[in-house]
Amino acid sequence: MRNLCVIFYRCCTCIVNSPLNNTFMLHDSIINNCHKAGFSPNIVMESGQWDLLIEAINCGNGITILPKPVIDKICDGKVVQIHLTDPEFPWIPTLAYRKEKFISTPMQLFLDMIQTFIKK
Repeated sequence: MRNLCVIFYRCCTCIVNSPLNNTFMLHDSIINNCHKAGFSPNIVMESGQWDLLIEAINCGNGITILPKPVIDKICDGKVVQIHLTDPEFPWIPTLAYRKEKFISTPMQLFLDMIQTFIKK
């Protein structure tokens, strides 16, 4: 079984393989809310390039959380968007993953959890 992987956006001034720092507005909020929900995300890639993150999603390599304006601007309709509203974020983050690709059990569990929060 594949592990669920989370791909994060981060500011372009950071080096790709360095940890996210507090200059990224949503990083701590996302991590803290994941912990409150009872899990720790498996972050396998971080990038300051939104198009790279979407391309990773298009290849079926996990999920990403991005601000909604970014998703609206660069998604091509082949990516599923789930708008996260609870808990509230300073921006409206959107979860994205490839529609036609296999969804592993951990990924499905994560998506189910997100859907539960959306319905509250």
